[in-house]
Amino acid sequence: MKNVSNTKRLVIIGSIILALIILAGSLTPHRGKEKRYADHSSSLLTTGSNVSITEGRGNVYVAAERLSLSTPLTGDVYGLATIFSVTEQMFGDIGFVGETLDVQRNVHGDIRMLGDRAIIQQRVAGEIMFLGTLLSIDEQAVVQGNVTSNATEQVINGVVRGNVSASGDRLVIAGTVTGDVNAARVKEVVLTKGSIIRGSLTYTDSPRKSFVMEDGALVSGELVKISKKKPSSMMHGHLYGIIKMLIFLVVSSFLMYGLFFRREKKLARLPLKNMLFRAALGVGSVVACSILVIILAVTPGFGFVSFALLLSIMLLTLASFFASPILLGVLVQRLMRSRDGVSIKTVITGIATVLILVAILKPLAIILILILGSAFFGHAIRHLVNTTLR
Repeated sequence: MKNVSNTKRLVIIGSIILALIILAGSLTPHRGKEKRYADHSSSLLTTGSNVSITEGRGNVYVAAERLSLSTPLTGDVYGLATIFSVTEQMFGDIGFVGETLDVQRNVHGDIRMLGDRAIIQQRVAGEIMFLGTLLSIDEQAVVQGNVTSNATEQVINGVVRGNVSASGDRLVIAGTVTGDVNAARVKEVVLTKGSIIRGSLTYTDSPRKSFVMEDGALVSGELVKISKKKPSSMMHGHLYGIIKMLIFLVVSSFLMYGLFFRREKKLARLPLKNMLFRAALGVGSVVACSILVIILAVTPGFGFVSFALLLSIMLLTLASFFASPILLGVLVQRLMRSRDGVSIKTVITGIATVLILVAILKPLAIILILILGSAFFGHAIRHLVNTTLR
């Protein structure tokens, strides 16, 4: 095993974990296009195309194209699906990642969602946390807890008895909010005629943000206006951001150096065209694997396989991002015609080069650095192919 490189070890370990997850998914029974489950007193873990929960007293963990709740459920639901329709009462929490969450009956717990749209039509006893495109609280809906959201558009036509903390492009309040509303990070805030805020309202006054309060709208509490930051405050904010970025680069780069690059000499001595080829291979592999994940996600019976592949891609992409300063330092060494292996000097050179590129090119530099970091992804893919062919 002494001749096995660090990258090969990473590939072998990752392949074993991936195989175990796929094996676990293959052991889950898939009988028919639509599954119906009844009288579950313990947790349920399942995948499928159309999953319908008919009765249940335990928690449900599911990956499906369509998920529906056809009868009251006492446990929690944690799902990955395109559409989740809550057509009966829920007495637990909802944790959902998907396109659309349609709450048509009362939910006595919390709702946490990452996705496109969340439509709340009935009472929610807990709090709502949402990250996505549209959060709509309809006229007949009542939310007892707090609402925290970051979305392109947030519309409150119903009643929120807790506080509202919003960020994103637009917040429209046409209903009633009993608590405070913090909209300091929203670009456009609109209070329509008949809307009521019994607490305070915080918004930002700047040329890029707007606040509209129509006639007939009421704010009982304090109206707090946050003015645009002064140049000195902005300078301190930029300096703080640079310090955080520097700390992140130092920690992640030296972590990758200690785990994978301390004894790695082959990658540092590769010709420039080979390194660029592996970067292209890495970018192509990310795109191809992402397409494969989407295909498997919509194919019945492959929920666990899709999840395992997605997890592997995310881990390798994160490792590639962490490795990018080191690879940039190697590239600088190559341009300076240095034949030294990867060392602490290489790491420091890469971090300094990243800071210079970000200061000059800004967003373009991030793209270039990520493309270069993909060479690590391509390096791992190449070793995986070679190991498989052997």
